[in-house]
Amino acid sequence: MMPHTPRNAGTKWLISVSALVVTLATAGILLVNHAAQPDVAVPNGQPINLLAGKWQYMPGATQQNGSLRIVATDAKLTDRDDKDSQPNPPVNLYGTYLQTNGDFRLQSQLAGKNGTATLRLYNSIPITGDTFRINPASVAVSKGTDTLGVTAWEGSGTQNILHPNPVFAQSVHLGDAQCGLVIDRTKNNLRISCGAATITVNNKAKLLNSGSVWLGLSSNDGAFGVTKLTAQALNSSRVALADTSTGNSTARDAEGLQTLATVKRPGFQVGAAIALAPFVSDKTYDSQLLGNFGSISMESALSPQSLSPKRGVYTFQEADALVAVARRNGLAVHGQALATTEGSPTWMRSLPTATAAQRAATAKILLDYISHVAQHYKGAFTSLDIANEPLDSVQKDGLQHNIWYKAMGKNYLVQVSQAVHQIDPNIQQYINETRAEGPGIQQDNLLALAQYVNASGGFIYGVGLQAHVYDMTSDALDGTALKNTINRFGKAGLKVRISENDVTDDSGTTTQAGQYAVAFTTCFSNPSCVAYTTWGVNDRYDWYIDSTGKLQQGHDLLFNNLTPTIAYSTLINSVR
Repeated sequence: MMPHTPRNAGTKWLISVSALVVTLATAGILLVNHAAQPDVAVPNGQPINLLAGKWQYMPGATQQNGSLRIVATDAKLTDRDDKDSQPNPPVNLYGTYLQTNGDFRLQSQLAGKNGTATLRLYNSIPITGDTFRINPASVAVSKGTDTLGVTAWEGSGTQNILHPNPVFAQSVHLGDAQCGLVIDRTKNNLRISCGAATITVNNKAKLLNSGSVWLGLSSNDGAFGVTKLTAQALNSSRVALADTSTGNSTARDAEGLQTLATVKRPGFQVGAAIALAPFVSDKTYDSQLLGNFGSISMESALSPQSLSPKRGVYTFQEADALVAVARRNGLAVHGQALATTEGSPTWMRSLPTATAAQRAATAKILLDYISHVAQHYKGAFTSLDIANEPLDSVQKDGLQHNIWYKAMGKNYLVQVSQAVHQIDPNIQQYINETRAEGPGIQQDNLLALAQYVNASGGFIYGVGLQAHVYDMTSDALDGTALKNTINRFGKAGLKVRISENDVTDDSGTTTQAGQYAVAFTTCFSNPSCVAYTTWGVNDRYDWYIDSTGKLQQGHDLLFNNLTPTIAYSTLINSVR
């Protein structure tokens, strides 16, 4: 196997790849579609009303009285240094999409518009991670005050991942600002019109030809309403309205990890980090997840840049969909992470802290965010990371001097903990950190921080040890050291959870299995360790960008496409 550049431990590179028919040229992998069965297909000429479907889980959308209201979210994905960002416009993942076996027409009518309204149509679900997004072939149709614009992308993985170049971009003047949009997709062309304004795209990029059309509606500023959104088949084709939220649930496997673990240790949670896109599109992923795990964490849907990409705007929809998935399937939910740097939107990171007055105002904004999120999810989570990676051993006080620290000082986690407890006193609060599995300053600082917060009036229940193993020379877990670590926190009155375990197979699958076994069995055999979570389910969805900017597939998880890994078998044998 071609070796990849090791990722920094604790960095959540796992991303949600659509399991629709998408070829990623750089990876050379074909992903196969699984989604909810459509309603009865409608033959040529009979329109179907897409607004009659489910849209309440699309960020920025409100569904009411047979129409949609779309507000600007300014959703972006930012890198860890906040030096680069990529638009992350919403897609209706958990609800309505369109299936077609050929040519079709979409018609829409927008109302009460201010700013630019955009309807974007995708061949498949975009690949979205914490810091980047890979878009499949798609077309965006934008309507401004007096312009109609069309931009198309071929979705090739060979392009710049963060900033792909469109294969088509054109805008024309609109003579009638009230005109309705008409999008005709035929085998050879896309024809987009609004009144007398027309743009034609030669369909060499094979836009909207996958058999499924995923839809996203967004505004660059302001808001707009959608009073009409219909689809009809053309040229003897058929169209159907489909809904990803109505798929069948999968029963927990009697020989799966959670079931076997419960027999030996009732109450112990075996979990996985998941994302919405693979869950709604991949039956194999569903069966592997629901068959083996009793709890979920969210890969990125609960990050601040996902929940509040624009100041004062909250987009809970995707995380809400995952909570709905968990409730439907009897899964516990571990929430993460309220106070963090990575995954925070630019507006939050750039809040002013130069003066005492600015610090007080910024502290109020941040605590208002905490309260808003805690109130929204009150009762939905059994446990929660109130902070993710707050440590920095370079600093004299051992703490990362992020926006939370700059606004409130060392005491910020005390205030966050108290705010959460006031709203949801039953939730188990954790501090999640990397590189604290063995002895050293990082572990010392983590223990000291948890004890300081509790001594100062906080409510820390335990700590999360991430246990990422991306480089065997620096990250390898030692069973004795990990046992001593868990015992150390236990003696201090703190519980432990292995929170994000994944292991590279760069040194071979046998070594990988051994490292998984160290993390899982050490935790499982120790009463102070109450939960184990692997950071993902299937290598089909394990992608990252290497140091040269190229897309790479990781092989770090318990399943590899349809096949359980040796690591999975090792864990099963350890609890059987």
